Amino acid sequence: MTNDDMMSTLFDVATNAVLFAGSWAGTATFHWTHFDGTPGDQVAPWQASTLNTLLRRGLIAVDSAHDHARYTPVLLTDQGVALLYSTAELPLAA
Repeated sequence: MTNDDMMSTLFDVATNAVLFAGSWAGTATFHWTHFDGTPGDQVAPWQASTLNTLLRRGLIAVDSAHDHARYTPVLLTDQGVALLYSTAELPLAA
């Protein structure tokens, strides 16, 4: 995972663009969110890998208020917010 991968993925999460769609074989799966909040296509494999790494590192979390839902919002943790906004230059979304 490059720094650009990490920062663009944190930015996508910060803009509510990613949904958690469960896990398979111990790996979380993620989908994009349409503007109206409905689920879209699966994220690209490189970004799914980045999201799983960010989840393991505690920079993002699955919104526990939506545990019962098929698609659950992914949120930045306080640590993720601090990392994203500690840079003077925000990344372009992937």
